[in-house]
Amino acid sequence: MTNFCVHSLAGVSVVDSRGALRPCCKYDNRDSIPTIFDVDTLDGLHRIKPYADIKNNLNKGNWPRGCHRCQLSEQSNIQSRRQWTNKFYGDHGLILKPGKIQDLEIALDYTCNMRCQICNPGASSKWSTDKSLLNELDTLGVKLDGHTDYRNYQDRMQYVLSNTDLSAARHVKIEGGEPFYAKHLSWFVNKLRHEVLQPHLLFLNITTNGSVYPEKKVIRQLQYFRNSCISFSLDGTEKLAEATRWGAKWETIDENIKKFTQTGINLQASCTVSILNWNQLAPLIRYLKHRNITLNFSELTDPKHLSIYQLPLSVRKQFVTGNTSLDNILTADITIDNQLSKTRDYINIIDRYQKTDFSSVNKQAWEIINANIR
Repeated sequence: MTNFCVHSLAGVSVVDSRGALRPCCKYDNRDSIPTIFDVDTLDGLHRIKPYADIKNNLNKGNWPRGCHRCQLSEQSNIQSRRQWTNKFYGDHGLILKPGKIQDLEIALDYTCNMRCQICNPGASSKWSTDKSLLNELDTLGVKLDGHTDYRNYQDRMQYVLSNTDLSAARHVKIEGGEPFYAKHLSWFVNKLRHEVLQPHLLFLNITTNGSVYPEKKVIRQLQYFRNSCISFSLDGTEKLAEATRWGAKWETIDENIKKFTQTGINLQASCTVSILNWNQLAPLIRYLKHRNITLNFSELTDPKHLSIYQLPLSVRKQFVTGNTSLDNILTADITIDNQLSKTRDYINIIDRYQKTDFSSVNKQAWEIINANIR
């Protein structure tokens, strides 16, 4: 029995402004994990502790503490990040080159124009602009990552990447912040173009909130890669989108998506299923189907006060949609501590600062939250 994982051999994820070098974005044990400020290159990373220990434990069939999210997903019949990546590389790593950086998920910096409710200051500069909001949430017991040294991060990230061999890269995902605001985006895509030995096999994914359309130079750079992809992070449409991912009008996002459809670049979308949107996703499914854009779902597990698994399974089962991926998330036999009173108070605080009214945007979810408070 083995829990073989490509990420333990060739994956690096840097998706918080502290620069933690995790094997993948789902790994959540930062003990002994170095940061980009501790290394000069990503080369050779998987040969040292703790990465070698993670690999050995997984190969023996164990689940390291930081891998419990994949463990929980697989136990609940939800495709885990481990399973997705293993399938991408061939279930037995047929195109894997252990020790080479092949799977890279990074934020080049954290400049962002949105304050998404499921996000935090460690991943969005917009969150860090209102200290009084952060202080009020802290009083509520919602402790958000407040590390906001964005400029030091972006310069150090460029330095580490410039010293890293990406010639064997097969899957590169660029996040943010909003990546189309990233100072070094064009530089990094150009590095990939000149360095990757098989660019026609590279899957390059830019994850955007859809509110920003990049300059023509960046579009041309992305068009060079046959398997490049723009992935829109959308948690709803219309007013629900504006309330949950606050900072831009839905009309702006809609217009930009229309522009992207004219570029010839592959398009897809991802939706994070949370307590804010779990019952109102049919309009998003219809919207993207009409535009021939594939939609992928993932479940929010942290922070817990925004997780749907606070709700009884009997309640969640009432909202199955016929979409297998979404329904697997809704009907997963997972139960966590009920923090719905914190959920209610969090939403009220956010509404006050954003001048929104979640109770009218998603009245049904609001009523269910209040009905299940214990």
